[in-house]
Amino acid sequence: MLAAGGPSRWSMCWRSFVTSGCRKVKLRGGLLGFVLIPQASEAEELVNWIMLSCVTLLILFSVDSKSEQLQVVGPEASLVAVTGEDMILPCFIKPTTSAVDMTVEWFKLYVKDSLVHLYRDHEDRNENQAQSYRGRTSMFKEELQKGNASLKLSDLRVSDEGFYKCLVEDKSWSDDITVNVTVEAQGSHPVIRMESFDNSGGINLVCESRGWIPEPEILWLDREGVTLTAEDTQIHRDTEGFSVKRRITVYDSSDSNRFYCRLLQKHHMMEAEVIINSKFFDAWKWIVSISVTACLVAVGLMITAFICHKEEIQKEKQFTDFVKKKLYAVEQISFSFLGDGSQQALQCHGQRSYFLFRNSVKPCFYQL
Repeated sequence: MLAAGGPSRWSMCWRSFVTSGCRKVKLRGGLLGFVLIPQASEAEELVNWIMLSCVTLLILFSVDSKSEQLQVVGPEASLVAVTGEDMILPCFIKPTTSAVDMTVEWFKLYVKDSLVHLYRDHEDRNENQAQSYRGRTSMFKEELQKGNASLKLSDLRVSDEGFYKCLVEDKSWSDDITVNVTVEAQGSHPVIRMESFDNSGGINLVCESRGWIPEPEILWLDREGVTLTAEDTQIHRDTEGFSVKRRITVYDSSDSNRFYCRLLQKHHMMEAEVIINSKFFDAWKWIVSISVTACLVAVGLMITAFICHKEEIQKEKQFTDFVKKKLYAVEQISFSFLGDGSQQALQCHGQRSYFLFRNSVKPCFYQL
């Protein structure tokens, strides 16, 4: 071993490792050099020490290098799927490294029962798995050798929407990624129905559908695909999702009365169409005429009934007045009371009168 320098360098020439002598040599350029000549046993100790140091450094470097190089990767964008479908949540180790001997844990963030799937010691350990995921999760065991720790989630539900974390752990290393899952629910096929006739000659149509997540955009289009002006969309949400309804008034275009109701989500679309015969637009005139006639007839009947009722009341009133005049057309009523039971004649005054005889009314001509 050579060491260049003056006496100070010489004083540091491996004294901490060996105690053998050094030989002074002259190098090119006038520099002084020293050759360390250890003894045989000391040389073996030095070689062993160097080898041990190298192995230790290699192990440490290997661990640090592995920690720095390996990482878990996954999709940056949100994953979108429809209820009822199956979805794969990607999770990979890069560069490709076997995950067979590692622990892979999938769990959902921000919920109480968070465990979705656990792989440990070469098998699934789902004893503490959240109830809602039982029987719906699986991993690709044959792909673990290639660093694929992805999760398959079957029969998607609306409640599956959220953030999931894939955590991969080894004895000396761990890393994780977060996957965002968006679940869409396609609602019922849109239904178009005719609601009423418009006074201006149009037909009022209604398009409605239910069970959407998230809420869709609803459009009315003509046969050329041009968006038509319609009323504001009515939106209602319940346990099944969003229900939407939108009205429009359409008019006879002669050539083709074909209209479309289209429901749009970010990744899905549904459409329904209706064709209206031109003759159908003329029906509103007959309906309006019949309606007006019916209204006039009804008003006429009501007026006639009112007049008849009024005349009936008038006649009744006149008859009542007549009866009252007859009943009370007496000039005078005279009564005579028999106090001691003796007979007494009641004098009449030329008009019909009455008297009281033992609590009963008798004509005045009645002679006791």
